[in-house]
Amino acid sequence: RAPCDAGAALPVSEDGGDREAAMAPGLGGGPAWLAAVGIALFAQASEALTLSAAGAAALGEPPLGPRNGTAAAAAALRGGPRAGLLRVKLRRARGRARPASSLRRPKALLQLSAATSSESASQSLPGQGEEHLFGSIFVGVPRQEFLVAFDTASGNLILPSRLCQSSPCLSHRTYDGALSGTAKDIGRIDEMDRTFNAKEPRETVRLNVGSGKVVGQLRSDRLCLGEEDNLCAQTGFIEATEMSEEPFGFLPYDGILGLGMPGGSLDKHFNFLGNLAEAGVMELDRYAVWLALPGDGEDSEITFGALDDARVASDNVIWQKVVRPETGVWQLPLSDVVVDGQDQKICEDAPCWAAFDTGTTVIGGPRAIIEPLVLRLEISKDCSNYRSLPMIGFVLGDHVFNLEPADYVKTTSAGCFHQFAVVDLPPPRGPLLLLGEPFLRRFYTVFDRPTLKIGLSVARHKAGQAQEKELAAKFITKRQAPAPTDD
Repeated sequence: RAPCDAGAALPVSEDGGDREAAMAPGLGGGPAWLAAVGIALFAQASEALTLSAAGAAALGEPPLGPRNGTAAAAAALRGGPRAGLLRVKLRRARGRARPASSLRRPKALLQLSAATSSESASQSLPGQGEEHLFGSIFVGVPRQEFLVAFDTASGNLILPSRLCQSSPCLSHRTYDGALSGTAKDIGRIDEMDRTFNAKEPRETVRLNVGSGKVVGQLRSDRLCLGEEDNLCAQTGFIEATEMSEEPFGFLPYDGILGLGMPGGSLDKHFNFLGNLAEAGVMELDRYAVWLALPGDGEDSEITFGALDDARVASDNVIWQKVVRPETGVWQLPLSDVVVDGQDQKICEDAPCWAAFDTGTTVIGGPRAIIEPLVLRLEISKDCSNYRSLPMIGFVLGDHVFNLEPADYVKTTSAGCFHQFAVVDLPPPRGPLLLLGEPFLRRFYTVFDRPTLKIGLSVARHKAGQAQEKELAAKFITKRQAPAPTDD
């Protein structure tokens, strides 16, 4: 079949039972590019979010939608734990080690029906499972708990079904709709409100997810982010009845929860954040991502309902308008990449876009961008030139967001390994530069749904608190206008 857009009506076979879906990319359709090193950190469960008293205006927040006025924002940032705010902790653990023969296979969980190339430009460490970030969600009444990757670049929830006999399903927790009083079968995506009886054939969805596949049926159930019925909404999802060994058999979590926009979902009912917004259960219709460094002594987290100013090291948050929201991917126009203060002029011939992707553990992008960048950096595997490596920056709007070598090079006992990967995404969603964990650890990132804006600031980490102003000036610089030429 030809690829089709997930936001539009999808083709159905004549028997009415088979549907191929194209879904928004996410290096990680849940996660994706998974680096091969790190420390296993086992997190606490979700907990109520406490925010300090700094006001929204002081952080340079954008105007809010009609329901989320500034008074509501100020109240949300003022008190202790309250409804509409939640901090979800992310655990870090290694998956099952891949055999040496598969280390060069694509490891991205891109939710696309078209073929993609996701060959890693970074070196792999054989014999080690890859690191993954994931957290808990709760589905149904009574609650069934699942571990999922929270993916900002896709828009659907995928869970393994109890009916699935594939080995990846048997090695993970599986969803059982018969145990839930709020479960509802979805027979056809274009007949969401009709009740189907057990004898009627149900539509089957087939997904290409990175180098693997998922086959499943459609279901709706109550989905909650917290154990105490925090931030819940009835949401459609894909109940997988078949899952391929690659990549799902190597993952330490059960499924994938997409946090992208509606354009990346099968239908608006499948977009969890949209369902939360429609239910009006969040203080503010936004969420923010903070990824921990090893020295922080705490777990990474996503805050739902507000941003946490305690995670902001800059004087303010820089807000920029999302482009191409119909793709479902949170992205901004990228003007260029800067290496050691020099423009690389990578976007002169065609427009570039950068996506902010929690499902990518590296910086991924088109071959035409990544390979010259890796060659330009000349990172020695023996770490002999590590101290002389340059800063690299991404020009977004009128600011440059810089990474230092510690951000884009993984240092281990086996040597130094760059954190870049070739990921050639086909149109209409690609080509895209995927700003994954190396970028998201350095910059606290806010996804604001009412205004369709992304907010960026230098993230606060324990190691740099004494020099925060210097760090903010180092990692975010104002873009200098080009000097006039004499004609």
